[in-house]
Amino acid sequence: MFVGPIAFLANSDASKTQRAFPLRDQPGSLVLDTNFLGITPLNDVESAAHHADCILISGLASHPFGSWHPRGDDKTYMWARDDLPRNLPGVRVCLYGYDTQLIGSSSFQTVPHLARGLIQQLEANGWKGKSCKPLMFLAHSLGGVVLKEALLTLATSSTLQSQTMLSMVKGGIFIEVPSLGMEQSHLSAMVEGQSNERLVRDLSRQSSFLGDQDNRFSGVSFTRHMKLFWAYETSESYTTVLKGQSYDKKGPLKLLVDPDSATCPLIHESPELTIAINRNHSDMVKFIPDDPDLDVIISKLEEISSFKRLPQLRPKDNTLLDSIQVTKDTLEQAAPPLPAQGANRFIKAHRDGSKGEREKAALKVFQDSLDAPDLSLRVSQIEDKFKHTFEWIHDLPAFQKWLTQEGGIFWIHGKPGSGKSTIMKFIYEHPRTWELRHRPLGKAIELKAGFFFYYRGSLLQRSFEGVLRSIIHQILKQRADLISFLSPIIASKDLASFHAKDWTIQELEQCLQLLLHQQHTVLDICFFFDALDEFDGHPDMICRFLSCLAGRSSSSLTRVKVCFSSRPWDVFKKQFGTYPNISLQTLTKLDIRDYCLGSIDVAEPFVKELSAALQDGRVRWPYNLDHLRALLRSFPTELDDYYTWIIHRISMAQRWETFVVLELVVRSTETIGQVSLLELDGALDYASSDTFASGRAVFERGGAQCLPLSRALADARRRVTNSSGGLVEVLDSNRVQLMHQTVYDFVTGLGFKELVLGDLAKITTDNGHSFYSKVFFIGFRFSNRTPYPDSANQELSSVMLHHAATHARLAELSRGHSDKPFLDSIPAGVFSTLTYSGWTALEFAAFAPLVLYLREAVRVSPLSNRRSRKPLLSFALSSWRRSGDNYAILDTVQILLAAGYRVTCDPTIIERAMLLEEEDKESGQNLPIGLVADASSIRLRLVHALMESAVEAGLDAKIQCHQFCMFKEDQHTCSVLHLAPPSLTSWLFDHGMNPNTLDSEGRTPLDYVLQDRFAQADGESCYMAVIYEVCRLLVSRGGRTTLGPRAWAHFTGVGL
Repeated sequence: MFVGPIAFLANSDASKTQRAFPLRDQPGSLVLDTNFLGITPLNDVESAAHHADCILISGLASHPFGSWHPRGDDKTYMWARDDLPRNLPGVRVCLYGYDTQLIGSSSFQTVPHLARGLIQQLEANGWKGKSCKPLMFLAHSLGGVVLKEALLTLATSSTLQSQTMLSMVKGGIFIEVPSLGMEQSHLSAMVEGQSNERLVRDLSRQSSFLGDQDNRFSGVSFTRHMKLFWAYETSESYTTVLKGQSYDKKGPLKLLVDPDSATCPLIHESPELTIAINRNHSDMVKFIPDDPDLDVIISKLEEISSFKRLPQLRPKDNTLLDSIQVTKDTLEQAAPPLPAQGANRFIKAHRDGSKGEREKAALKVFQDSLDAPDLSLRVSQIEDKFKHTFEWIHDLPAFQKWLTQEGGIFWIHGKPGSGKSTIMKFIYEHPRTWELRHRPLGKAIELKAGFFFYYRGSLLQRSFEGVLRSIIHQILKQRADLISFLSPIIASKDLASFHAKDWTIQELEQCLQLLLHQQHTVLDICFFFDALDEFDGHPDMICRFLSCLAGRSSSSLTRVKVCFSSRPWDVFKKQFGTYPNISLQTLTKLDIRDYCLGSIDVAEPFVKELSAALQDGRVRWPYNLDHLRALLRSFPTELDDYYTWIIHRISMAQRWETFVVLELVVRSTETIGQVSLLELDGALDYASSDTFASGRAVFERGGAQCLPLSRALADARRRVTNSSGGLVEVLDSNRVQLMHQTVYDFVTGLGFKELVLGDLAKITTDNGHSFYSKVFFIGFRFSNRTPYPDSANQELSSVMLHHAATHARLAELSRGHSDKPFLDSIPAGVFSTLTYSGWTALEFAAFAPLVLYLREAVRVSPLSNRRSRKPLLSFALSSWRRSGDNYAILDTVQILLAAGYRVTCDPTIIERAMLLEEEDKESGQNLPIGLVADASSIRLRLVHALMESAVEAGLDAKIQCHQFCMFKEDQHTCSVLHLAPPSLTSWLFDHGMNPNTLDSEGRTPLDYVLQDRFAQADGESCYMAVIYEVCRLLVSRGGRTTLGPRAWAHFTGVGL
């Protein structure tokens, strides 16, 4: 952009890192900086080509940009800016800058603080929603330690935003990252007595922090399938020493990070994942043009960016026709010859078919593809207003004026918990809103559409895609004839693509533009958007969207009004502060009074408790009016401050129970819903137990089992309320929930664990999921007051087992390590009560599935030494639908097979795997394996792994499967080849499978395709392409049919 230094920057004060320049005829200023703090993109990528982001994080005492520069005076080249974008097309390269100054620093930031800063920058720059691109990182030295801590923090978080962000991380390169510590005696001398001394101390070789972090990160990266590489130095570095009053950077040579520490120590176990670079610690990332070490780095980034991006067979009609044509040509040469006239008719019909029929089918799929149950769920979950509260809104002059005018925006803002969602639901649903905006005898078609953002809901409930799909579907649902305006979209679509239900943002925006810009019908549309601050994207984007909706030209036949609610963020004030608006908390004093008077019953338990407290003198009374005012002013006005104030008022001795209660209630919302009061009370007793025996001892000492039920419930209510500081409430059903949705945001926020536990947070990895797994095992076994009263009932035992498995698996995913000591301590009798006799922790781990437990267990004792005869693989497959994480099942099977488990110990496992159902991502249908086109399908990879293991064990490929016959009431057996999709068919042929092997009814694989699989495909073009490919493979290997020409003619005539 510039040749040489810019004059005004070259002559400016070097101590100033930022300079602002006012923009002509525009608000705001252009700010140039030299500190590169936060996220700085180094290149632009066109939206259509953008497929990944790569973020570089520098190390200790570094400059976010200068650290990557080669040494020397020539600063015109920087490889991350100049070479990475050129060699990685479609990848946006960014720098992340943070304060890592050593000498003279007054910062007391630790690694967790720096990690939270990284997460917040990622959130602020858009990496938190469905629309963000896959992420890979390149981190140097301290930057890698910060990155690992950030990813561990995301794994621990229970919020959907954190889990979405973590799922986008595909891998990275860690360059000279001191995973097991580094030589830093010279650094200690530089920071001695400074606030950042602890940060440097945490990087030492004696640091327990780094060892614990590395163990947990190994688990998290493994369960999240990250592709990681580790680079290490093979040259010593000069150290920095103090000479007089200054520092000399030519101190003694030392190896700062040894290879074991830099590779964790994969240099011995998996050397293919390590990179040796013959440079010192600092020069490791200072590449020059045409640097051979840079070529290696780029090749590893290429490998990461394409990780798991395997080709899929999802043909359009033209690809399908090509496939059929090839197959037809092959069949014409087959022996015995089969007639190909049916294929000719199929091709002709799809090329010249009835346009009307195709459009009719497309219209229905078009409408269905826009809808989703999640889109209308949130508004039904919001409580209705209390009696006559909020009815004043329709009498508010500013609101009335907005409703009666032709367009514009009305903004309802307020603090968290002020009632914004409740009033928005009231406005959206109440008929008086329509009465005020309705123009009798007017020409306009009056429509309304609403979207209630829900940050804790699904991605559709908080994303831009969800907004577009919802409002387009609502408009078309009210006036189906408006779909005629969308004919350009429908005409441009192929029938097959309508089954994807995977709209692009550009297509949805085009649909909405066609509806709003039409010039044939007068439309009056009123949009309602609640909780704009819960949008899962950059606030500026949703602001621009609302402005575009309301900004109709005077010539447009579509009039648009927008009413929205949000917190009073600065970005909303800047964009909408001049529009009509209200601050909700300033208008609800009477509503609060009416709610209190109408909802408080003097007979309620808390009123009785207050009365007792008054009698006992346990309430602090103000002694005069000034004292009362002082007490009221001492209460925080912001909810987060108020919740923090509540936590600070709880004694440190009780904070562990506070953490347990809030963790359990928050995690229960992810799985079983509301937790029972007695479960919560029991968990407080034995949540800290490391073994089953210690938990049992604590449980039996408690003595609550001997109390009458009413007394036990009262004691539990008091204990839970005191421990939580009132942030949770006990319902009449003796179930427990958070006091308000804002408490969830507070508890799941960054830094909550440190706030509650203080220094104890450093060594605490337990969370609600690990607490729950102990609750289910210890509480179920010994409690006579379990929430499941008939403990001997097998169905209830199964419920408990599934809950225990779910929480144990989620505990591994969130913590990065297993609970092996606790699980191994559980007696076999407990597993027998819950499951079947003979189970141990190993069988439970396969069932859950617990990948990290199994990985650790087989390292200690390979399965070949145990001679296990239990069907462990079948246990793993039993969680196919239950766990929601089929990758974990694949990992489990691969771990067991690699550890020496023999397929012969589980004779039906391949048959079970072949008959699993997997939902097709595009059609949403459950597909039999024979119609799977995606070679990366987890189910297909699972079958391949089992088949390869079977062949290695000496079995041939003629494994039989029991298959239900669609047209008869009995079962028959067939070979794997009868059911196989194309990739598995090829593998079977490579391993000697006979293409004409017969099933129990005397049918060849080609017979089976022509009959059963044809019926399964139901004429869907994408599945027909798979079937034709299987036919081609069979015939090319000599496959024959016993059904005769008629069956083939019927098959190729599909679609006529």
